[in-house]
Amino acid sequence: MTVRIIDVVSPLLIVLLMSLSLSAQQVTFKLQGSEQIRLTNETGSLDFNELAGGLPFFMAGAGGVTVDLTQNRGEIVIIRLEAPGHLDVAIDVAATPMSLVCSTGCPSPLPNLEFQLGWAFWNRSVSDDLISVPPVDQLVSGAIEVLSPGGLPLAYGSAIFPVRRRSFANAAPAPPPVPDHDGYVNVPSTSAFIMVYGRLGDIPDGLQSGSYSATITVDATVPIYP
Repeated sequence: MTVRIIDVVSPLLIVLLMSLSLSAQQVTFKLQGSEQIRLTNETGSLDFNELAGGLPFFMAGAGGVTVDLTQNRGEIVIIRLEAPGHLDVAIDVAATPMSLVCSTGCPSPLPNLEFQLGWAFWNRSVSDDLISVPPVDQLVSGAIEVLSPGGLPLAYGSAIFPVRRRSFANAAPAPPPVPDHDGYVNVPSTSAFIMVYGRLGDIPDGLQSGSYSATITVDATVPIYP
């Protein structure tokens, strides 16, 4: 019997060959925005289960799978960033190791699954009005990749970019809009989008059954320039 647990990010079920034991891999997301920035997870799941060859689980010994800008795009997690369009934003995306979840009688060290983080951003909104989430193919075609899951095995990637792309490269942020006052309504926020994805490495033969969990944190702040 297999059990599929649904959480913020769908788990990956791994069945050990010749065993009834199950394990589930789960990646959760933490979004942290500053006072001027709002982050919203628009898709809610990085679901490697969809890539298990038609099964609702992976067998131990299975090969790795990748979600990125060229493969399995439908599983990319899309995060909306809302902020005034004149701002630059500093984005940090980090992943913890994907380790066995254990409360008692735990092995030491805890076994890990290989997970390689990737992310990109899209900031091609043409106005300061909020927009609906563009189709993933449109986001991908205009995306700037910060960290590739096929590159160096890094668990952290950072970038600074304007909420709305400027008309020429390396342009400084525009002056801030006039503050709200009687008879004047300030320019509303606009939307940029962060795409988070990654690669699950080969699942070793004899991997200990259980739940394997990692957390991806997306942190957004407004940089202070000298």
